[in-house]
Amino acid sequence: MPGSTEGMLSVDEKVSLATELLGQCPPGEFADVLQGNRRGWRNDWSDIQTILGNDELLIRLHEAVKQRNLQTGATVTINDGSVPVILTEYNELTDGSFLEPESGAIVTEVEETIIDESSCCRDELRLAIKDAINAYMKQALPKGRNLVTLRDGKYHLALVGDRFQLENMRNGQWYSSWLIDPTETMVRGTINIIVHYFEDGNVQLNTTRKCEFSWSLEKYAGDMADAAQELVKQIRAKEDEVQVAVNEAYGQLAETTFKKLRRQLPITRAKVDWYSRRCDLHYRGKLASYKVGDQLK
Repeated sequence: MPGSTEGMLSVDEKVSLATELLGQCPPGEFADVLQGNRRGWRNDWSDIQTILGNDELLIRLHEAVKQRNLQTGATVTINDGSVPVILTEYNELTDGSFLEPESGAIVTEVEETIIDESSCCRDELRLAIKDAINAYMKQALPKGRNLVTLRDGKYHLALVGDRFQLENMRNGQWYSSWLIDPTETMVRGTINIIVHYFEDGNVQLNTTRKCEFSWSLEKYAGDMADAAQELVKQIRAKEDEVQVAVNEAYGQLAETTFKKLRRQLPITRAKVDWYSRRCDLHYRGKLASYKVGDQLK
């Protein structure tokens, strides 16, 4: 049994190390890190199993697994896979299950489903926001998914778009979260972008942007459709700003960041020709041309 850490670390230290590793795991690779890769190009034991050296300790990672699911827009599906339900802190119920507000479905992380029509949220503004978000997603993230919830008088929006291509050794995800309090005049959001590229190396882009803008429900005098349209219009503008900024920064990696990461003179004492395809380890061409937004659509 693999378990190179056995005898060197205590059980608590192993669990702590495994928890930290799970917290850094890119979307699309979580199951492989936790349970082992089944695609044949890695060994049968996962990194977590190797650290713990004992499958019985996996139960102690339940909270870490749950938190990572909430952080990365993990999704379960209902109705034979036709309806995605994003797991967030805003649709989590007190018993640890999650509410799908459109149908009233209550689901668990293992995709057990109970339909409770009384749990359907027919709030007028929530429905208007849902319609506006759906229209936006068809243009910006046609293969993405979204969730609009209402809790304690506040509306929460979660937008997730991802492209997982393990066979091409790259994964990427866009996850934005917006909180709207109708009693306030500011809308606040967080945008998380993760891109992992691991062909002949291991490069990860992980960026978080905080955003806010002014919006007031009172301005629309009860016209929920107009209020929702303007809300989503401003969300789109902020997300476009982040998209452009990340693409510009990403395009500079080859000319700046990667040069700084490597020594100016290697062991041979000869300067590296950064413009030679022979010396750039595939990163210049591939990373500079890898458009985050386009890949996540």
